[in-house]
Amino acid sequence: MFKSYGITIRPKCGVSEELQNVILEKINKFKNLDSCYMIAEKEGIERHLHLQVWFNEPRRKGDLKKQLERTLSSYDWWDTHHKRYCIHIKIAYNDWITNYCLENETKGDILEEIQAEIPSNTESYYPSEQEQQDVQDLANAKDTRFHLLKKQFEESEFSDNDTYNFGRDVYNKFQISAFLNDAMFIRKTIPVVSEKRKRIELSQSLYMYVSGSGDISEFMTEQLLDYYNKSNYKQLFNN
Repeated sequence: MFKSYGITIRPKCGVSEELQNVILEKINKFKNLDSCYMIAEKEGIERHLHLQVWFNEPRRKGDLKKQLERTLSSYDWWDTHHKRYCIHIKIAYNDWITNYCLENETKGDILEEIQAEIPSNTESYYPSEQEQQDVQDLANAKDTRFHLLKKQFEESEFSDNDTYNFGRDVYNKFQISAFLNDAMFIRKTIPVVSEKRKRIELSQSLYMYVSGSGDISEFMTEQLLDYYNKSNYKQLFNN
């Protein structure tokens, strides 16, 4: 969740003055909205909107998009193409509306200011460098579920090795199990896994993901593992 977003609304039929006013009215009713700066670019069927919003409290990008989709879905032109491409929302890391639209000499489009509201000090609305890095790391993660679980574990009290691991440097499996129990059933911050077998599998997988200490045996059948333990392959892969 973040406190500022850049939004572009670009229907294939263009943005009429009536539609523009409907959208502006909807946005000005957003919960915890501080300011909104909206401009229109181009004319006719190419006319579209750019806007930046600033909130007093962090908001989810998906929630904002759903609200705008509900507003636009009442129009005859709304279809699956528009649901996918009409509304584009991005996290704002700076004064995007100024840098990209108002002071961008390369655009050269006809601009019309519709509402010009901007906080006096916008810096506090934008993510820190660490928050920006977290967003990038999540986007690059091949498994977002385990990436987020790892981050939650590392931010939890159970990652404190002095308290929960006798001062050792490497995490242990008890810490992972305690974290999952706390997050799933006490704090209720992650979805519940109902079957104990699957909870154990989750704990084991998260331990290997967090510690980076996966074992080749975890990818073998019992028959293959038995052969592996009796053969020279074990020495080969453990080197």
